[in-house]
Amino acid sequence: MSDNYTSSSFAIGFITGIVIGLAVGILYAPNTGRELRLRITDMADNLSARIDKFSHPEKYSRIKP
Repeated sequence: MSDNYTSSSFAIGFITGIVIGLAVGILYAPNTGRELRLRITDMADNLSARIDKFSHPEKYSRIKP
């Protein structure tokens, strides 16, 4: 039980660190405000499309029943 708890705690911490690192990297990147907003919008749209493909694979499958 403790090994499973330790592994999940590490994974949660690792993912949280990645998210925080990406946010800091984006905010300190040498871009103008307009470029940064466009970049964030593009990343959000891309993430939304990936989540949609993952949650509805039948909609994007090339094999039709």
